[in-house]
Amino acid sequence: MWEHQTGIRDRPPSPDLIPGIIDEAALAITYHKLDLVLDGLEKGVSIKNIAKQAETEPEVVERIKDYTKLSACFRKPIPYPPLQE
Repeated sequence: MWEHQTGIRDRPPSPDLIPGIIDEAALAITYHKLDLVLDGLEKGVSIKNIAKQAETEPEVVERIKDYTKLSACFRKPIPYPPLQE
């Protein structure tokens, strides 16, 4: 029977290019605050109100917004030509 390694599962996520640095440190925001920021951006809440709710600076919210714009291409389906039957 296959046994998973709990050590891997229990480790915090880290960027692929910088081993040993956790995502929260690389992004300079906790996952909890990041979730609040992303939820607010998705719902069209103002930068000022998102920052207040997430207890962070508006500049941080702007930076996360910029990251989401820059990475949007990775969340879109890959285009392909119509398939013929």
